[in-house]
Amino acid sequence: MPKQRVRINRFLSFLILFYCLPLSVPSASPQKLTAQSLLATDSIPVSWQPIPIKFTNGLIVGYTLRFWLISIGKEKTNKQEVKVIHLSSLTQFIELNNLEMFAKYGIEVSGYTKKGDGPAAFTTAGKKLIRNQSVSNTQLLV
Repeated sequence: MPKQRVRINRFLSFLILFYCLPLSVPSASPQKLTAQSLLATDSIPVSWQPIPIKFTNGLIVGYTLRFWLISIGKEKTNKQEVKVIHLSSLTQFIELNNLEMFAKYGIEVSGYTKKGDGPAAFTTAGKKLIRNQSVSNTQLLV
């Protein structure tokens, strides 16, 4: 059998196997979710690794990123507005812009198939403004 025909047969076998499996939501969250707090900016870069293939339970259609304000300085917020961003399955990085300065945010990312969202990976990121009583200048803690 020619090599080209063998490759086509393997590819077709993969497609048949992949599409005949029962579809469900992913059973694991995206891996290695990181959100960096940059000094003196109003943005937070967020990145993650894909869901391991054995936990996708179908084709990952995209990712859902949710984020919300937890606190500004030392004051917790009562405002629980959750912002939602839908991203393609090829996206593994986004920069959240126009955020409150000196604020802490909750961030979660989940992958989804045609059947819905899987579990989310969660992290927090942000900056706190702390005044040192013994020194007159202000310090930024990340």
